[in-house]
Amino acid sequence: MEISTLKMFVKVAELKSFSKAATALDIAQSYVSTRIHQYEKELGTELFIRHNKGVELSAQGIIFLDYANRILSMVDEAESMLRQNSNAGLLRISTMQSTAQTYLPAILSEFHKQFPEYKLRISTSNAAMNIEKLFRYEAEFVYVAGYIDSKDISSVKLTDEKLVLISNQRINNLQEFLSAGNTTLLAFPSGCAYRKQTENWLAEQKLIIKNIIECDSIPAILSSVTAGMGYAVLPQNLVVEHIRNEFLYAHELPKKYSLIPLNLCYRKDMKLSEGMKKYIEINKKIPFIR
Repeated sequence: MEISTLKMFVKVAELKSFSKAATALDIAQSYVSTRIHQYEKELGTELFIRHNKGVELSAQGIIFLDYANRILSMVDEAESMLRQNSNAGLLRISTMQSTAQTYLPAILSEFHKQFPEYKLRISTSNAAMNIEKLFRYEAEFVYVAGYIDSKDISSVKLTDEKLVLISNQRINNLQEFLSAGNTTLLAFPSGCAYRKQTENWLAEQKLIIKNIIECDSIPAILSSVTAGMGYAVLPQNLVVEHIRNEFLYAHELPKKYSLIPLNLCYRKDMKLSEGMKKYIEINKKIPFIR
């Protein structure tokens, strides 16, 4: 269904003539007649009864005219709203759970102050799934930890997150602890950048993870580690309160694996509105904890 065809249909119904409708719309009569005829074939019904003096709406056409007028009215309303306020729009943002709990609230708050007309739709996924959302046009912006290697995606590095190993007890020697063979890693499902970083680190140490408990929830991971089920590797700023209250202990990772970049990503082929440009700028200016 094309809006232009609906406008032709309504005008023909109003003037009861293909030729008069064509003149009013400043297009060829043959084009109007052809488009209406094609549309009737698509719908499988006649919208007009043709006769020598012009046309009249059929019974089906009378019903359809009411819907057509409502659709065109909504289109006019939407266009008017956008003309009056060029800042209005929808931003779909997909973030990792860790970013949603740490950096995102300040970013969204600042954006909302400057662009209150925008509707924000926030969802959470791991880094790999967030990239997929961009490729499927299911989000305008996503947050991804790790390195981005795609010619179709623009990325803005926001900060380097510091990863730490957390446990419910002090560990004097990480190598001995992890080599014991009875340790359990609590981690997000595959696709999580933190998990991948952890697996790369342990693989370099030739340490095999025998037990992995997958949790799709940060609170579940923290509670499980606190209860002594195993250890986890998470951003330090995410667990700082637990460490301060001595519920958990943080242990430094080797420098090569302790830092992981946090990026704001969007498609290169996306036309950026003023609101979108401002969202990127706000992300760059928000003071990130290092």
